[in-house]
Amino acid sequence: MNTEPDHADHPLLCTDLRSLAGLQYLVSAAQGSYLVRDELSGWMSRLALCERRAASVLVWSGWAVPALVRTPAYAAAICDGPHFPKYQAEIATCPDRSVPVPCARPVTVVLDETILTRWIGGAQVAAEQLGHLAELTESGHVLVQIVPLTSPVILPTEAVSQLGLVEGYLYTEESNGATYSTGPIEGAKRQRLLEAALAAALPIRQSLDRLRQARDELRGRAIRRP
Repeated sequence: MNTEPDHADHPLLCTDLRSLAGLQYLVSAAQGSYLVRDELSGWMSRLALCERRAASVLVWSGWAVPALVRTPAYAAAICDGPHFPKYQAEIATCPDRSVPVPCARPVTVVLDETILTRWIGGAQVAAEQLGHLAELTESGHVLVQIVPLTSPVILPTEAVSQLGLVEGYLYTEESNGATYSTGPIEGAKRQRLLEAALAAALPIRQSLDRLRQARDELRGRAIRRP
């Protein structure tokens, strides 16, 4: 695998699974002005290992609830849906990525408000998922904040995470593969996105109220369905 820094617009494609097995490699390879992209089979399991190693996690998403805080039914609906077949294949073989409760490390989840109205799995499954997010926030195990529709900040469709490691922050993005970045260029770019999302998000109490409201609306729709 070529480890020489290329241009920032040309991510490196990882082809050596032995190198990818080491978290230290991912951190060091992503330093500087380039990215490391893992598109090989099993990329989600390797991403899960990085998440487990992290002392803190901040994840934001614009399309769906991130894997760390999904209910089993919601995760199954993601896996069974008609979208992103390669992503779904990875879910089927990946270890459980959900945050244990109680959670011994800081975990913050920032969601675009459109996710609250995207009924993945139907009204009942979506209501249970929103209820789960509300319970996590109420208990203090996970902080969930909502970026309102009125905000000019647009969150990336894919889940983007900031993982706090001994080596520093490692940023990850997942779609049909995982992209790892850190350093003064690519890492700083994602940090700015994160800071903008946090600044635009509703406070914890207001976010919790919005989660409860959306949950109750979905519960009502689920009950009214024949």
